[in-house]
Amino acid sequence: MTDTTAPVIEDVPLPGMPDADDLSSPADPAAFPERLEDVNADSLTRWLVCHATERGALNFTGLSVQNPAAFAHSSCALNAEWALAYVLRELPPSLGDRLAKQIWSTWDEGSGPYELPAEWMTEYGMNPDALIERVQRNRREAA
Repeated sequence: MTDTTAPVIEDVPLPGMPDADDLSSPADPAAFPERLEDVNADSLTRWLVCHATERGALNFTGLSVQNPAAFAHSSCALNAEWALAYVLRELPPSLGDRLAKQIWSTWDEGSGPYELPAEWMTEYGMNPDALIERVQRNRREAA
């Protein structure tokens, strides 16, 4: 009989890897800026790179074997965090700071991350409603 259970892989902390609970401390240089006046390209980038590093470490703890769907979502988030951090680091400081404040404000408001991608899909000639319907149908069929 073939054993089909996934192997158990221990979580082994990486040297120097911060504990997730430590990331929320206001004294932490990687803490998420809680007020718009505290936001600039560096403060947002510090938060992003810390979370991307943490997510990367999680992905190498066996998440791909234990939960392939969670690994896929985590990998997408890791790449998005990395990409945004990369862009913020490469921009001239004044532009990076302005962009960081706009991003933070949109996150703080809440609806932008849900509404703007659909608007942008339409601008690119794509049909967001068809994509949303497909996702919902696939989810219903999988249930």
